[in-house]
Amino acid sequence: MCTRARYRTPASAQRAIDNGYVLADPGWRLEVHSCAFCGGWHIDQTFDGARMSTADRSCWRKSRYATEDQARRMAARCMDARGEPLRSYACHECGGWHLTSKPIE
Repeated sequence: MCTRARYRTPASAQRAIDNGYVLADPGWRLEVHSCAFCGGWHIDQTFDGARMSTADRSCWRKSRYATEDQARRMAARCMDARGEPLRSYACHECGGWHLTSKPIE
């Protein structure tokens, strides 16, 4: 079962967008998509052809940063707070940036 908002019809999902109940990240736009997992409809964000769907991408539980600079600044803050080295990497699933403690292979 999906853990995100599920709509019974594409029209109800579109109404949620139109009424401002769901907001997109800056530069992203919202689209309604059917879900193969639950059979319902979800609202996903898209940006330059990259689709950010919490059901279809492996990174949906990770923090996403819009730019490499934002991710690097957060990695530095985490290093200062926890002492654990982190690095940023570009995500081919969502088009954003994530952090990892794994070394470069």
